Amino acid sequence: MGMKTNLVISNMLENPTSLSALLVLIIWLMIGTIFYRLENNSNQSRNNLSKTIVFFLIGLIISSGIKLSQITPSQNVNSDASVTENTEKTSASNVQTTEEIVPENTEDNQIDETNYFQDAIATATNAANLAQTAQTPDEWKTVADEWKNAIASMQSVPDSDENYTIAQEKIKQYQRNLEYSQKNANPQPKTPSVKKPPEIYFQQGLNEANTAAFLTQTSKSKDEWEFVATQWEKAIENMKAVSASDINYGKAQQRVIQYQKNLDYARLAASRAK
Repeated sequence: MGMKTNLVISNMLENPTSLSALLVLIIWLMIGTIFYRLENNSNQSRNNLSKTIVFFLIGLIISSGIKLSQITPSQNVNSDASVTENTEKTSASNVQTTEEIVPENTEDNQIDETNYFQDAIATATNAANLAQTAQTPDEWKTVADEWKNAIASMQSVPDSDENYTIAQEKIKQYQRNLEYSQKNANPQPKTPSVKKPPEIYFQQGLNEANTAAFLTQTSKSKDEWEFVATQWEKAIENMKAVSASDINYGKAQQRVIQYQKNLDYARLAASRAK
C-alpha cells in the first residue's frame, strides 16, 4: 500500500497539471478546516492553528514551486533539441540540393586556344625547305606528309578567325604542292630521276615570301631577323629559277626586285637587333 501511494505521488509530481489540481484541492480543504476550527475553538487555539496552517501552506507552495522549476527546463531542453534536429535536417537537405545543381567541370568545357593558322604556316615552311633537297621517294613522302599536315591545320582555322580567307586560299596552294610531292614520292619505274616542273619554282618562291612576310610582323631578336632574311633569300632564288617560257616569268622578275628590298631590310634589322 505504501509503495502504491508513493508511486501515485511521484506520478503526480512529474505531471504539472495533476500537481496543480492537487494543490487546489488541498488549499480548499485547509481553508474549510480553518473556518470550521475557528468557529469551535478559543481565540488562542485559533491563533496557533492559523499559524500552523499558514506555515504548512507556505512550505507546500515552496516545495511545489521547486518541483515545477525542475520540470520546466527539461521540457525546454526537449523542445530546443527538437528544433535543432529539424534545423539540421533542413540544412542537410539544402546542402544535398546544392550538390546536385553544381555541374561538373569536364574537359569538354575547356576552350581550345590552338592557333591553327600559325601552325599551318610553320608546317608549310618546313615542307618547302624539305622540298629543296628531297631526291628519293622516301624524302618526297616526308614532304607530302608535311603538306598534308599544313592543309589539315589550315582547314581547322575557324571562320571567325581574321586569317580565315587567307587560309582558304592557302589550302588550294598547299594542295597543288601536295600533289607534286606525291608524284615524286611514287615515281614511274622508267623515270631515272625526278625533276621539278618549271611552275614549282614560282610557287615555292611565293611560299617562301609569304612565310618571310608573316615572320616579319613578330620578329624582334637577331636570330629571328636572320631567319627572315634566309626566307627572303630562298624566295629570290626560286623566282630567279623561273624559266623564260613560264607564264609567270614576268611576275617572277618583278618579285625578285621587290624581295631584294625586303631582304636588305631584314639584314639591317638583324644587325641592329640584340
